[in-house]
Amino acid sequence: MDCGNAQYAAPEMTGNMEYITEPSIANDILSYTVKQGALDRKGKIQIKVTTENYEDFVITFNLECNDRIPVRLQEGTEVTLKKDTLIYGGLLSALEFSEAEFVDGEGNTVEGTLAWKDATQRPDTSMTSAEWIFTPDHVAYANVEGSTAIKVNPKELTVTKATARNRKYDGTNQVAITEVLLSGMLEGDEVSVDLTDLHGTLKDKKAGEYTSGNITGTDACRKRQSKLQAGTASHRNPSDKSSDDRDTGDKGNTGDTTKTVRSRHKTGNF
Repeated sequence: MDCGNAQYAAPEMTGNMEYITEPSIANDILSYTVKQGALDRKGKIQIKVTTENYEDFVITFNLECNDRIPVRLQEGTEVTLKKDTLIYGGLLSALEFSEAEFVDGEGNTVEGTLAWKDATQRPDTSMTSAEWIFTPDHVAYANVEGSTAIKVNPKELTVTKATARNRKYDGTNQVAITEVLLSGMLEGDEVSVDLTDLHGTLKDKKAGEYTSGNITGTDACRKRQSKLQAGTASHRNPSDKSSDDRDTGDKGNTGDTTKTVRSRHKTGNF
């Protein structure tokens, strides 16, 4: 169809649509920018066209605000991680995503960025999943949110000092632990040691001076504000000094050795 030269009248707008840039025509192209707003807004743009070879006619554009195009994971796939385990105190950003495919309603691939909703988060051991968000490159597509499984292992602590109480000889090789000092906690965390069932085991039952032994106990390390429970340590060791029928007082010798502390049942050397 040869219309000859065409001239366009100024666009006329009706309805409740709002514009950032009002409709205009330049080089035979209509352009406009609609404001974000309620999804039920509708509008109409009408343009009268005058040509050389045909009668005048009107072009009508019907506008309606709809939500962005829905996006979903490709059917039969899920978001997974290259590594899914953190040590308590580590940032969530340390866990990297494996490749994932997102598509629109017709199955077409949608390009975008998959990231943690809060990559600066430091999960504790009670967390079993974390939230992610997929942001499409094109604004016409909606974001997708979900969660994936993670695991957070306890952080190890350092025992800087352990103290055992001197006692009388009683035919056993056990001594009470009176103090354990820890280091390696994260800033803002408070960790204390429950000494209720914490005791030391000497290498012999005989009376005498001892400078080494094992520490055992149940739920010895208790923590407020997070789930930290375990540690590897070097600490100072008091001896158990005893005799058959008399109390030797509360004096003890010290020495340095290395022990490993585990949550639930604490074991190690002192």
